[in-house]
Amino acid sequence: MENEVTRALVDKFTSTRRLFVTSQSSADALLTGTIKSFFTTSVTVTSATQVTTGYRATVTLEVVFQRKGDGKILWKEEIREWRNYAVVSDLAATEGNRREAIRQISDLLAERVYEIIMGNF
Repeated sequence: MENEVTRALVDKFTSTRRLFVTSQSSADALLTGTIKSFFTTSVTVTSATQVTTGYRATVTLEVVFQRKGDGKILWKEEIREWRNYAVVSDLAATEGNRREAIRQISDLLAERVYEIIMGNF
């Protein structure tokens, strides 16, 4: 999960070229995050057999953006995103659906973080 969220954030910032991703030692500001929670809940159940056919994956991320020189926190917030995914009879396919939901959540979180940070400049 950490790698997927990090990948999405790096991709978002490098693709826009308005702020640059660099090493911590040469950065002017630091963007750090902590995954506060990840959980799945059943959202779709068949009425006849009471079998789950869909889950909702939810990620809560605490993000801190701070100036490196004096450590001043420029922005700090907990943000949450979710996506539903299908449960199918093939366990590998269901796991693939879960991973895709996590990828989509990570991309949405990265987009929100980027928009909030850029909205403050």
